[in-house]
Amino acid sequence: MGFPVVSATVFAPLVGAIVLLFVRGDDEQLPRRIALVFTAIPLGLATVIFWAFNTRAAGFQFEEHHQWIPNIGISYHVGIDGLSVLLLGMTALLTFLGVLISRNITHRIKTYFGLLLLLEMGLLGVFSSLDLILFYVFWETVFIPTYLLISIWGGPKREAAALKFLIYMLLGSLVMLVGILLIYFKSGLTPLSFDIPKLATTTIPLDIQRLAFAALLVGFAVKVPIFPFHTWLPDAYTEAPTVVTILMSGALAAMGTYGFLRLALPILPKGALAFGPVVAVLAVANAIYGDLVASAQRDLKRMAAYSSISHMGFATLGVMSFSVDGIRGASLHMFNHGIIMGMFFLCVGLINRHLGTREIGGIRAMLATVPTLGALFWFASLASFGMPGTSGFVGELWIFLGAYETRAVLAVIALLGAIIMAGYIFWMLSRISFGTKPAESTALDIQWAERFALIVLAATIIILGFYPLLALSRIGPSVPHIVSRVGLVK
Repeated sequence: MGFPVVSATVFAPLVGAIVLLFVRGDDEQLPRRIALVFTAIPLGLATVIFWAFNTRAAGFQFEEHHQWIPNIGISYHVGIDGLSVLLLGMTALLTFLGVLISRNITHRIKTYFGLLLLLEMGLLGVFSSLDLILFYVFWETVFIPTYLLISIWGGPKREAAALKFLIYMLLGSLVMLVGILLIYFKSGLTPLSFDIPKLATTTIPLDIQRLAFAALLVGFAVKVPIFPFHTWLPDAYTEAPTVVTILMSGALAAMGTYGFLRLALPILPKGALAFGPVVAVLAVANAIYGDLVASAQRDLKRMAAYSSISHMGFATLGVMSFSVDGIRGASLHMFNHGIIMGMFFLCVGLINRHLGTREIGGIRAMLATVPTLGALFWFASLASFGMPGTSGFVGELWIFLGAYETRAVLAVIALLGAIIMAGYIFWMLSRISFGTKPAESTALDIQWAERFALIVLAATIIILGFYPLLALSRIGPSVPHIVSRVGLVK
């Protein structure tokens, strides 16, 4: 057996969290250095997986399969395919950069970085699990660290926002567990198994598929989030520390759409067809509603939170197009959303730190006051609505082409969201960027670590904008199986 690269990627952060237990609580530098090392390891391994990934293989790669509780069909089964390889790398990159820029944390430093490492482990585990129970365990692992990170290190209303987040997540997960158990007991497999690849070959009765899909839909809709399950998001994103907001908008949101592609569509194709039109309409509502509400915000972070709702609505529409192009676009868009909105939220956090406010009305002459940060924020803002030449444009274009094949009217309506987004983004940039530099301003421009993080994210956006085949060649082989599963029952 070769080196278990996927397990090493997933559990390296856990090792780091354990190491932090033996660090003195009053040491301010060592916890951050340890966290940096144990987030660099999964980033390095995820990079190896990305470049070693066979772009011609349709199945799972780097698989590890061990019996866990064989009497009831639970196994430790992990592996990577085109749907997960980008998300694994995105999560590792965002966490590493998040630790790198976390220089302003002065309260309970060891606990902060330990929780951040546990959160990364849960996210990486979700994107690599090939057993339903293992998937669910990692899914649940994400909630508690996120809740504590918001409630301890968040903004003024952090406790209420954290509690609201936790209630939504736990209720959604309990309903999702019902769907998982329905799949298990009604799969027809002998012996019964929670193995996802095996379950993706079964034919579950139509009524059970509909019930199970509805249960999974609730769990995934809360995570994306899909309207009307979205109300936890603006408060949580606004009150969370910058790094946690970056991971929530990138990796946590992607968990929902990834769940549709990994579980719901291949295992419950008839259920997907039954609920697909409804979910597609809700996805378009997400796209329009998110942008309309974002355009009314005057807090940059809250504007970005509602913008994120719109982005994920577009990704969900791509999934529910049930077309090869649409699902490829959605898979790429999940990655793009994490990188682009991660850069956007990081810029907003730095603007607040250096200029002392996130209010659009309180910021002026940003390009003169913090020129490097201002220029990078312009780039992140333009990328967020899919400016040609950025990776966001490629993902949205593929989603539109795929959705137009099967849901033409909804695809055209969804484009209104992009138009609205472009409008309020340009309005916001014109308000905060120009004017005379305040005489009393003493703000310094961003430091080397912040520059490095933003430049890495910007470079990723540009590279995939001009050479999207780097990502699409890895996504492509995994998509036809999903489409064929749904297509078999059309």
